Amino acid sequence: MDREQAVQHAANAEQSRTAQEAVLKNMSNIAKQDVELAIVERDFLFGAYNNVINSLQESRKEASSTSQKQELEQDLVDTCENMLGLLENYLIKSAYSSESKVFYYKIAGDTYPYLADLARDTTNDPQGPAEKAQSYYTNASNLAKTEIAPTHPTRLGLSLNYAILYHGILESPDKAIELAKTAFDDAIAELDTLVEENYQASTLIMGQLQEKLQLWNSAASD
Repeated sequence: MDREQAVQHAANAEQSRTAQEAVLKNMSNIAKQDVELAIVERDFLFGAYNNVINSLQESRKEASSTSQKQELEQDLVDTCENMLGLLENYLIKSAYSSESKVFYYKIAGDTYPYLADLARDTTNDPQGPAEKAQSYYTNASNLAKTEIAPTHPTRLGLSLNYAILYHGILESPDKAIELAKTAFDDAIAELDTLVEENYQASTLIMGQLQEKLQLWNSAASD
């Protein structure tokens, strides 16, 4: 299946896990060609990835037997590890633009918390995956600060997820608040530079940052 066919297949795919797994496989094969993905290809790849992860998580919650739950947990681990391999071996290496590199670092950072949650639920130590998430988020943040506008949705989404990692798994609420506030304030200060094509996505994430800040500040004052 060539790139055009893979995109067409993804556009017409159903939302079932089986269909989304097929999209994920097809788009992953495109990524392994050592080419920089077009935005639409990137969207389909990670849209399918998120759909598969969410479906596996929901099925795991509803599993009626230990063996079924363990099988779903292994599927989750395999899906995460396959994506990490794709990011580390292909996508990050083939990314030309700074935005793409930041985006891929962010996705790697987003993936490790899934593994940390699984580790915590299965009595393993979540610290290892959490530290790897932190490392990827740090790399992404360092590059984003010098190469991407504070109002860009990739930078804002990175800050939001990094703050959530600090508040949750890393149990550092003060750092989470600091990071989220800085991201929000920096975006507000340069709101006049927000381009129309990013307006909806960026303002949505800014609203999410604001909601988190209100929630976390309220909890801190209790």
